[in-house]
Amino acid sequence: MKLTLLCNAGLAIETEDAMLLVDLPNTPLEPFYTLPEEIWQQILNRQPPYDKVCGFWFTHLHPDHWNREKVEEYCRRWPEIPCYMPQERIIKGKVSIGPFAIRFQRMDHAPIANAPPHVVTMITTGEGSVYLPADAV
Repeated sequence: MKLTLLCNAGLAIETEDAMLLVDLPNTPLEPFYTLPEEIWQQILNRQPPYDKVCGFWFTHLHPDHWNREKVEEYCRRWPEIPCYMPQERIIKGKVSIGPFAIRFQRMDHAPIANAPPHVVTMITTGEGSVYLPADAV
């Protein structure tokens, strides 16, 4: 399993045949590092290595972790690629996206006003696991 940091909290998690994108694209917001437009265009147009993208996973919907317009644009262009976002009513669960087994659980966001639903995540493949606490307390 290969992990590549592409922006603030945005990761590409890659196996030989698949890629899961986590918490990207993000919205330009100082002081956070924004996904470069060149990389976004490669993702959007499914150019290698982003032709292996099998899904998107979001820990929460703050601008430093997601960009609504860009995600909607991708979903319109590639409706067969799932995008998972935390839901208010779901406390914990499991989902599979391609070869990625994802376990998640709601956990409080670091103290801020009006914190959105937020999950911590364990992503596992046959090659290993990665734990993503995102902005958990």
